[in-house]
Amino acid sequence: MIEPSRWCDRTLILTPIFYCLVLTEDAYYEECQRFGVARADWGAWMHTPTSHATTTYLDAHDGEKLAIVSMQGHEKRTPIQVAGLLVHEAVHLVQRYCERVGEHQPGAEFQAYATQRISQELMEQYVAQTAAARLAATQPEKTVKPKMTEKADMKSDKKAGLKEGSKKDMAKDAKMGMKPGAKKANPFAKK
Repeated sequence: MIEPSRWCDRTLILTPIFYCLVLTEDAYYEECQRFGVARADWGAWMHTPTSHATTTYLDAHDGEKLAIVSMQGHEKRTPIQVAGLLVHEAVHLVQRYCERVGEHQPGAEFQAYATQRISQELMEQYVAQTAAARLAATQPEKTVKPKMTEKADMKSDKKAGLKEGSKKDMAKDAKMGMKPGAKKANPFAKK
C-alpha cells in the first residue's frame, strides 16, 4: 500500500477561469449544458470552420468564468502539432487570466510558468481523452474465421460419413430434445 503523501500541492495561484479541452462538437455542447451556460451564449464550437483549435470564453449560470478549448482534426495531426496548438491556446488563457486580475504588465517568467502549467494540463487532458483510441490502434485485429461454403460443408460431411444435410438435421433434433439416431415420425405417412 502506498502511504499518503505529506507533500502539499505547489500551486501558487488558482486561475479564476475554469478551463477544459474538448475534441468533439458534442463534447463542447455537453460542457456548455453542464455549467448552465445560457443557450443563446453557446455559439459555435469552433470560431471558423477552418480553425484547428480555438478557445471560447463563457459565463456559467453561477457567474463562474469558463474557457472551453476546442480542437478538431487532431487525429490527422502529429503529436508535435497537437502540442503546438495546445500551447497556443494556453497562451490565450494566460492572457485572459492577466486581463481578469488586472495584471497589465505581467513578468516574463510569470507568463512562461503560467503557459507551461496550462499547456501541461491541456496535454494531460488530451492524452487522457485519446487513450482509448490509441490503445485500440495498437491492438492486433481480430481474425474472423471464414464461413465454409455450402460446397465445402458437403465435402466435410461426406468425409465424416454423413449424408447431405444430416448435420443440420442433427442440430434441429438436439434443439427439439431428440436423441441422435432416434426414429422420427413422418407427418405425411398414411395412417
